[in-house]
Amino acid sequence: MARGEANARGDFFGDFDHWYADFWQQIGAAFGQEARTPAPTPLLEVEFVPGIRDPLLRQNSLHMGTLVENRELVNMAAPNARSKRHFEMALPVGMTYRTGDYLTVLPMNPPENVDRALRRFDLAYDAQIVIHAGPGVQTFFPTNQPVAAGEVLTNYVELGLPATRKQIEQLAVSSPYLPEKHALEALIAADAVYIESVLDKRVSVLDLLEQYLSCRLSLASFLQMLSPLKPRQYSISSSSLWSADHCTLTVAVVNAPALSGHGTFHGVTSTYLAQARLGTRVAVAVRPSQVAFHPRSRSIRRSLWSAPEPG
Repeated sequence: MARGEANARGDFFGDFDHWYADFWQQIGAAFGQEARTPAPTPLLEVEFVPGIRDPLLRQNSLHMGTLVENRELVNMAAPNARSKRHFEMALPVGMTYRTGDYLTVLPMNPPENVDRALRRFDLAYDAQIVIHAGPGVQTFFPTNQPVAAGEVLTNYVELGLPATRKQIEQLAVSSPYLPEKHALEALIAADAVYIESVLDKRVSVLDLLEQYLSCRLSLASFLQMLSPLKPRQYSISSSSLWSADHCTLTVAVVNAPALSGHGTFHGVTSTYLAQARLGTRVAVAVRPSQVAFHPRSRSIRRSLWSAPEPG
């Protein structure tokens, strides 16, 4: 064999592969042997496992559609412009809709809220956790398998809902610092105070954890007190006569200073869709609307709109 040469600053591996391509043929010829190329055998095997959100998909009868268009409808350079976007979704195989139906979308939590929760519990996004459920306990979480903490907070729980009275009571019990304990208890002492201070301002459990740092709440307790992430429902803005297996949504993207005073409030689903790239797989389902919400049939419209006969 002629000596091979390669430059580490150039195509080093390409040069080696070019030299090596004839190696066995020339060695075989020199020793009077026939060089045969062995059948390729994979060095690795890949096993596909169910998606971690499968329990939520089954619970809500959702299937995976594909986002094929995502564009802004508003001139965002104009003063006080608010984003409104047009989304086109390729529906899952076999799923169709009628004009006037709704599309249910299972979102993911905004990254900003996920990061806030991770910081509060001093966790990295990819910190591996295993959730164990007690005997006979039914849960929507993935159990008995390693999963990233960030994945759980992104995909499974509501982070932005207003805190309930029971949740605030749990936070107060977890605080050993009396001034903060009493402040939390005061939020639920009277209906008017709770409505004005928490419900109307959409103050979440996460907001309260950031405000009352003395709360000694474990991640398990935090996850347990939160509601499962719920699908959101939007009116389909396209006609099924345009396409039976593609539909469009016209959505205002909610992104404004939070009424709670804690940063920015991001609409969960509108933010999720606005940030999604084309080709993103989205968990969706078509839900029928009330009969009165559907357009009238052509024959009924013709009878209603036809001019009366003379006389």
